[in-house]
Amino acid sequence: MSKQQDLELVFAAIPTSGLKSLWKALRADRVIRGRFIDGHGKGCLFHWLSERQMIDRPSRVAWTSQNLLFGNAHDAAMRRVIVGWDAADPDAIVKGAGYESEYPTASYVVRAVDVRRAIRKVMRVRRSANQAEGLYRLTAVTGA
Repeated sequence: MSKQQDLELVFAAIPTSGLKSLWKALRADRVIRGRFIDGHGKGCLFHWLSERQMIDRPSRVAWTSQNLLFGNAHDAAMRRVIVGWDAADPDAIVKGAGYESEYPTASYVVRAVDVRRAIRKVMRVRRSANQAEGLYRLTAVTGA
């Protein structure tokens, strides 16, 4: 899959509040040398999406296992996004034990502009769906 397809697939399964959290982090220029920096010095892209402290692989795995919308395709896409994000600045990452065996080799580089584009698209689709649902409810209630 392409980088945009992977980002959109993963972001489609993320609650709106998580997407807004990530959007605000990008907008506040909390991106340094290709890494997201939070108040605790963590750099995980999915820390912002989860809206919780995500400091290592097990905490990310626990979060994804609690999200019923995440399937195997989402997990594979998330791994590609993680290594793509890391590829933006390979010198800035600290690879934990098992990184090389658990994550694929980067096939693309994810930059902040790519993340913003994917968030905008997913949010646009959600707004359209919400508007269509509102029209459907209005029609069902009024009988028009």
